Amino acid sequence: MQAYLIRSLSWIRPVNRTDNNLLIHEQLHFDMVEWYARQLRKAISEENFSINNYKKKAKNLHRRMMGKLQTKQSEYDLETRGGNDMIMQNRWSKQIIEGIKGLDQFTDIPIVITLR
Repeated sequence: MQAYLIRSLSWIRPVNRTDNNLLIHEQLHFDMVEWYARQLRKAISEENFSINNYKKKAKNLHRRMMGKLQTKQSEYDLETRGGNDMIMQNRWSKQIIEGIKGLDQFTDIPIVITLR
Protein backbone atom coordinates (compact mmCIF):
# COMPACT_ATOMS: atom_id res chain seq x y z
CA MET A 1 0.00 0.00 0.00
CA GLN A 2 1.51 3.24 -1.11
CA ALA A 3 0.26 6.73 -1.74
CA TYR A 4 1.56 7.93 -5.08
CA LEU A 5 0.96 10.57 -7.71
CA ILE A 6 0.79 9.87 -11.41
CA ARG A 7 2.35 13.01 -12.76
CA SER A 8 1.12 12.47 -16.33
CA LEU A 9 -2.48 12.48 -15.06
CA SER A 10 -2.02 15.60 -12.93
CA TRP A 11 -2.74 19.01 -14.35
CA ILE A 12 -3.51 22.61 -13.46
CA ARG A 13 -5.11 25.42 -15.40
CA PRO A 14 -2.40 27.76 -16.74
CA VAL A 15 -4.03 30.70 -14.96
CA ASN A 16 -3.52 28.92 -11.59
CA ARG A 17 0.13 27.95 -12.06
CA THR A 18 1.38 30.65 -9.70
CA ASP A 19 -1.30 30.16 -7.03
CA ASN A 20 0.65 28.87 -4.00
CA ASN A 21 -2.53 28.45 -1.96
CA LEU A 22 -3.91 26.08 -4.57
CA LEU A 23 -0.67 24.09 -4.57
CA ILE A 24 -0.75 23.83 -0.77
CA HIS A 25 -4.40 22.75 -0.92
CA GLU A 26 -3.72 20.05 -3.51
CA GLN A 27 -0.61 18.79 -1.73
CA LEU A 28 -2.70 18.31 1.40
CA HIS A 29 -5.06 16.06 -0.60
CA PHE A 30 -2.02 13.88 -1.26
CA ASP A 31 -1.00 14.01 2.43
CA MET A 32 -4.49 12.89 3.33
CA VAL A 33 -4.10 9.83 1.09
CA GLU A 34 -0.88 8.97 2.95
CA TRP A 35 -2.69 9.40 6.29
CA TYR A 36 -5.39 6.96 5.23
CA ALA A 37 -2.85 4.52 3.76
CA ARG A 38 -1.23 4.42 7.19
CA GLN A 39 -4.62 3.91 8.83
CA LEU A 40 -5.24 1.00 6.47
CA ARG A 41 -1.83 -0.54 7.24
CA LYS A 42 -2.62 -0.23 10.95
CA ALA A 43 -6.09 -1.78 10.54
CA ILE A 44 -4.69 -4.70 8.55
CA SER A 45 -1.91 -5.30 11.06
CA GLU A 46 -4.47 -5.43 13.91
CA GLU A 47 -7.00 -7.68 12.14
CA ASN A 48 -7.35 -11.37 12.88
CA PHE A 49 -7.23 -13.23 9.58
CA SER A 50 -7.77 -16.87 8.83
CA ILE A 51 -6.98 -18.85 5.72
CA ASN A 52 -10.72 -18.79 4.98
CA ASN A 53 -11.39 -15.06 5.42
CA TYR A 54 -8.24 -13.05 4.73
CA LYS A 55 -9.18 -11.99 1.18
CA LYS A 56 -12.68 -10.90 2.14
CA LYS A 57 -11.55 -9.13 5.31
CA ALA A 58 -8.69 -7.32 3.55
CA LYS A 59 -11.01 -6.25 0.72
CA ASN A 60 -13.62 -5.00 3.22
CA LEU A 61 -10.99 -3.06 5.19
CA HIS A 62 -9.75 -1.46 1.98
CA ARG A 63 -13.27 -0.61 0.78
CA ARG A 64 -14.21 0.87 4.16
CA MET A 65 -11.02 2.96 4.36
CA MET A 66 -11.47 4.24 0.78
CA GLY A 67 -15.01 5.30 1.65
CA LYS A 68 -13.76 7.19 4.69
CA LEU A 69 -11.02 8.82 2.61
CA GLN A 70 -13.46 9.96 -0.08
CA THR A 71 -15.79 11.42 2.56
CA LYS A 72 -12.89 13.21 4.24
CA GLN A 73 -11.61 14.58 0.91
CA SER A 74 -15.07 16.02 0.18
CA GLU A 75 -15.32 17.56 3.67
CA TYR A 76 -11.89 19.10 3.19
CA ASP A 77 -12.81 20.71 -0.13
CA LEU A 78 -16.11 21.97 1.24
CA GLU A 79 -14.75 23.38 4.51
CA THR A 80 -11.72 25.03 2.92
CA ARG A 81 -13.75 26.21 -0.09
CA GLY A 82 -11.19 24.58 -2.36
CA GLY A 83 -8.30 26.15 -0.46
CA ASN A 84 -9.72 29.69 -0.47
CA ASP A 85 -10.47 29.77 3.28
CA MET A 86 -6.97 29.96 4.76
CA ILE A 87 -8.15 29.66 8.37
CA MET A 88 -9.84 26.33 7.61
CA GLN A 89 -6.95 25.33 5.35
CA ASN A 90 -4.55 25.77 8.28
CA ARG A 91 -6.83 23.81 10.64
CA TRP A 92 -7.00 20.92 8.18
CA SER A 93 -3.26 21.05 7.63
CA LYS A 94 -2.62 20.68 11.36
CA GLN A 95 -5.14 17.84 11.67
CA ILE A 96 -3.68 15.87 8.76
CA ILE A 97 -0.06 16.40 9.79
CA GLU A 98 -0.85 15.29 13.35
CA GLY A 99 -2.71 12.27 11.99
CA ILE A 100 0.25 11.25 9.86
CA LYS A 101 2.72 11.74 12.71
CA GLY A 102 0.49 9.69 15.01
CA LEU A 103 0.92 6.73 12.66
CA ASP A 104 4.68 6.99 12.09
CA GLN A 105 5.12 3.29 12.86
CA PHE A 106 2.96 2.49 9.81
CA THR A 107 5.07 4.42 7.29
CA ASP A 108 5.38 2.31 4.16
CA ILE A 109 6.31 -0.84 6.05
CA PRO A 110 5.78 -4.42 5.00
CA ILE A 111 2.80 -5.89 6.79
CA VAL A 112 3.01 -9.49 7.88
CA ILE A 113 -0.33 -11.22 8.16
CA THR A 114 -0.47 -14.31 10.32
CA LEU A 115 -3.28 -16.61 9.26
CA ARG A 116 -5.02 -18.46 12.06
